[in-house]
Amino acid sequence: MDYRKLFPDLQRRPGMFALDGSFGQFRAFLTGVDAGHDWQFLTGFRELLVTRAGTGSNLTWTGLVVRLAFRISTPASTNASPTRTAIPRRCQLSSDYPDPPPRSSSISEA
Repeated sequence: MDYRKLFPDLQRRPGMFALDGSFGQFRAFLTGVDAGHDWQFLTGFRELLVTRAGTGSNLTWTGLVVRLAFRISTPASTNASPTRTAIPRRCQLSSDYPDPPPRSSSISEA
């Protein structure tokens, strides 16, 4: 699957993927993609975000995306919608992230 095409499509048309467009559902979707790749899809992504943010080594990737999207420490101090800002920022960041490793089959086929 070409994730460089998937993420922009996901941003433009979340309903096509049965999502409501919220950052929570986007995060759940990405966690599912990560699980489907034996937890290797997002390997190193958090570290890339820490480098970009220049801080936040104690945060998860989702917290770092919100921090980078708002350029502040918490989204509560802005009137902007976390969903409308963080999802495009995550999609933009994903274009800089290398392609995931090939999916290995950890389930033996019967």
